[in-house]
Amino acid sequence: MKILVTGANGFLATNTIKELLKFDIGVIGLLIDKNKFLLPVHENLELIEGDILDAKLIDNIVKKCAYVIHIAAETRQDLVSYSDYYKINFVGTENLIDTAIRYKLKRFIYVSTANAFGYGNTDDPGNEKNEIRKPFSESYYAISKLRSQELVLAKSKEIEVIVINPAFLLGSYDSKPGSGRIILMGFNKKIVFYPPGGKNFVHVTDAARGIVSALTNGRNGESYLIANENLSYKEFFKKMLLNTNSKKIFIKTPLLLLYTVGLFGNFLKLLRIRNELSLTNMKILCIRNYYTNQKAKKELYIEFSTVDKAIIDAIRWFRQNKFIYK
Repeated sequence: MKILVTGANGFLATNTIKELLKFDIGVIGLLIDKNKFLLPVHENLELIEGDILDAKLIDNIVKKCAYVIHIAAETRQDLVSYSDYYKINFVGTENLIDTAIRYKLKRFIYVSTANAFGYGNTDDPGNEKNEIRKPFSESYYAISKLRSQELVLAKSKEIEVIVINPAFLLGSYDSKPGSGRIILMGFNKKIVFYPPGGKNFVHVTDAARGIVSALTNGRNGESYLIANENLSYKEFFKKMLLNTNSKKIFIKTPLLLLYTVGLFGNFLKLLRIRNELSLTNMKILCIRNYYTNQKAKKELYIEFSTVDKAIIDAIRWFRQNKFIYK
């Protein structure tokens, strides 16, 4: 039995492969650049360089496998059009699952995003039945993942499919860094400017274990939010402060300033100038997109770590890899 993991040198994929290699399972990791892979050589791991849009390559790999864990995605926030996300996130996924169906694979695990579902609040957090809400319904990335998720679920009569919807991930092996930038942003600063919103934080290892569990657990055609603690940004930075033994001044960023910066980013994108600023992204910083993990706990049997542990593990890894020095 072999398992294909796409986007193998990404944050979540690296942690997923690490979990898979604890078992006597053959893993094929598809990635763009082997030199960026962070885990040591392992006898049960084969790395293949390539692109999920390469139909011939995908055909040659998938026919060797019993399962696919599809994590590869276009996640960059500086792209200027929906087509930039659609090509990788939708067309690539369609190519992959159609090939898996043709070779009669056992199960297809698709990793989407929590924001494909409508968020809630502290008293009534979002769940897998909630439809996507603004401002995520205006996000090119979130919409491309939602459309891909819908595509995969529509194939559940042809192949067993499970969709995993992780919230905001923290932990080790965030080499870009991606979501871990929130830690780097506040770590060495005396003054921390925080936006008015909040989000759900989860340890990346828990998300990886949820994906591995989905290979054998969970129901065909179902989606699972891998979420944990709902925190405002201020609450999160205060947690980080407790785990770094430092003193900081916290200042809430005015909503008007965030919106002005977002409008400027939109203007630059109209000029085809790539940047991570947009009005949609600024609106996302101003809402509290909270979720529940009850379904994943019950059906995927995940035991969740604390966000404090996720912060500690992320800081330790960033220190070891010279992202931070204190």
